[in-house]
Amino acid sequence: MRLYEISDGLAAIEEQILEAVMDGSDAQALTEMLATLKNEGEEQILDLARFYKNLRSSIEAIAAEKRRLTEMESNYKSKMEWLKCYVIAGMDAIGKTKVTDGVVKARQQKCPTKAVAKGQIPGRLAGKLTVGGKTVDVDLWMNAAEDLDPRYWRVDCKVDMAKKKIVDCWKETGEELPGSRIVDNEKTLVVQ
Repeated sequence: MRLYEISDGLAAIEEQILEAVMDGSDAQALTEMLATLKNEGEEQILDLARFYKNLRSSIEAIAAEKRRLTEMESNYKSKMEWLKCYVIAGMDAIGKTKVTDGVVKARQQKCPTKAVAKGQIPGRLAGKLTVGGKTVDVDLWMNAAEDLDPRYWRVDCKVDMAKKKIVDCWKETGEELPGSRIVDNEKTLVVQ
């Protein structure tokens, strides 16, 4: 039986027990059926909780494998970078820009032009910013290229809700802030 079928069955039996009590007839058999259905429901819930634990374990294993693979990728990239520099230095030492044996080819190539900051200075950008007709206080820490004209800066900014502050304000005042919604009735499942 599925859990929803058990729930429906419990409701039907409870109604029959109530009718039997109102009529003054014996409800012992119905009470036993009710207990049996509740036990089935508990077993079904425990089976689903076991499945939930298995899923959680699988997710944790996948996360651990991702970390392991990310670390492995990082190590391989470091090795490749070191090997690239080593091979280029070797090619420079023997005076070659191309080496081949017919199967493998190695050649030096000029990299695309790029801009690199000579030095970086930490900076703070504080003030007011108007977004969507609303003015907000801004306090950003950033590293700016030393001596670079600000016209050539690119500033990326992400704006998120200060969710903890909003919840704290709601707890203090009991009122939702305009533009936010408090969700206080969600349930979660804890399986151990």
